[in-house]
Amino acid sequence: EDHPYVNRLLPRLWEMIRKTPYIHWLLCTKRAERIAENLPPDWYDYENGYPNVWLGVSIEMAKYAYRFNEHLAKIPAVCRFVSFEPALEPIHHALDYEKLDWCIVGGESGDDDKRRFFDPQWARDIQSQCEANDVKFFYKQDSAYRSSTNPYLDGEKHYNFPMPKPSALPLAVDFQK
Repeated sequence: EDHPYVNRLLPRLWEMIRKTPYIHWLLCTKRAERIAENLPPDWYDYENGYPNVWLGVSIEMAKYAYRFNEHLAKIPAVCRFVSFEPALEPIHHALDYEKLDWCIVGGESGDDDKRRFFDPQWARDIQSQCEANDVKFFYKQDSAYRSSTNPYLDGEKHYNFPMPKPSALPLAVDFQK
């Protein structure tokens, strides 16, 4: 359903994004089924969407892998990513890695009595899948009171970023206008 706030502000956001080509915008959502309908009308004028926009979805459990597999994987973008945080169970076998460029993994932060369990093996498993499929792996943190308390997985930092795909305008564009 249309929301007046979104309908009013979204065109302004896309205008700002177009006017700031030097900024890489990382847009992440849990509402993957709404991504396509909220893209600007000229998104598909570019080979891989806007050159400065990376699109992502948050997936905390395997049952939400559809957010990427069924929605985001079908949308052209210079970078498609999954934010597997807070990681609440293994998801490494649920993802379609063919269209994935980047995977961010992290446990939940917050109070000890409210923070949910995180198993570092889930991160190891997804790291293996990322390596096997040429997907960049970024380990954000384990489960802790404050975010980024422990950004090490097995004693090593994994701060890997993808190289965005090119997103050229179609050849029919007249640059003299």
